[in-house]
Amino acid sequence: MRPWCIARDYPVAMPGDLLTSTEAAKLLGVDRSTVVRYIRQGKLPAIKLPSGHTRIRRDDVERLIRGEDGRS
Repeated sequence: MRPWCIARDYPVAMPGDLLTSTEAAKLLGVDRSTVVRYIRQGKLPAIKLPSGHTRIRRDDVERLIRGEDGRS
């Protein structure tokens, strides 16, 4: 399974539910490159927008902070 999904494959999110990798890094207290690594390793699901930018669900960041594994 790929560590990110295309935006059209993803349920509609409310404004504020999606974070940039920089915003996710600030919440996690890590560098942005660490967030990118988490995405590549599958630790943090992400959405690839048609523009090529990546977004991360706030819920997924909070789940990682709590130490929960959101993968099945």
